[in-house]
Amino acid sequence: MGSEASDELDEVADELYSLVPDEFIAERNRQEKQAKAAGNPDLAAAIHGLPKPNIVGWLANQLARQHAEEIAPLIDIGAAMREATRELSMEQLRDLTAKQRQVVNALVQQAKVIASAAEKTVSEENRRGLEATLHAALADEQAAHLLLAGRLTGALRRSGFGDEEAALIAPAPPSRRPKLRLVPSTGSDAETPSDPAARRNAAALARAEEILSEAMAQAETVGAELEAARGEFAAAQQGEESARDNVDRLRAELEDALDAQRLAEREARRRQTQLERQELATRQARRALEKAVQARDDLAGD
Repeated sequence: MGSEASDELDEVADELYSLVPDEFIAERNRQEKQAKAAGNPDLAAAIHGLPKPNIVGWLANQLARQHAEEIAPLIDIGAAMREATRELSMEQLRDLTAKQRQVVNALVQQAKVIASAAEKTVSEENRRGLEATLHAALADEQAAHLLLAGRLTGALRRSGFGDEEAALIAPAPPSRRPKLRLVPSTGSDAETPSDPAARRNAAALARAEEILSEAMAQAETVGAELEAARGEFAAAQQGEESARDNVDRLRAELEDALDAQRLAEREARRRQTQLERQELATRQARRALEKAVQARDDLAGD
């Protein structure tokens, strides 16, 4: 594919990955047909090969497009954390970890606002995927470039230090890549020592940095899950208390209803006794009347 076609593909990809996932396929098909009609089958095939992003990829792309300046501090923090790790500055690491948590949480909230505006919801699984993507960008500059290019199809996940499991579709040319404010790192970019022992020490230090970075990311994830579990437990407790209150209210209403039933039954029995007495009195009065009529008739006949 020539440079002109590559530029056209780049423009199409930028447009497609700015859309909500529900609109992606229809617009990709339209762009593919348009390229075919223009007599450019190679471009049409390349457009057809652009994968639809999932919700996590879409949210990450929108953050990169709408909040790139808020992602840049996260990348700076990652570089500073690597430097603090090399210097074994635990106090600085604690401060940077707190800042990292604030930035990640703020970006996740921004993503929820973006999703709400598009009438989408961010599930717990999608939230974790987005956080993993942000942590990957924090840990590795290449992942940061992938994120800020705004063309992810899914979450970035670290399988090792600097090794990401997501591809940037149709990478933007260098002139269009997002500019990053990266704190220059030292140590890992230094010249490789020639002494075997020094090389072993450097390798061991790099591995220790990798383990520490992964442990901090895991601790952050576990901490977030703990907070979520605490929130769910508090909600469950509140639900239990509400249900207990409802049971108590319904039990009191049942007792009141039973009392009313007993009163109504006693009143019905009293009214029944009164009715029976009235019926007896009525029969007695009717018999007395009949006797009086008979007596009058007898006297009239004499």
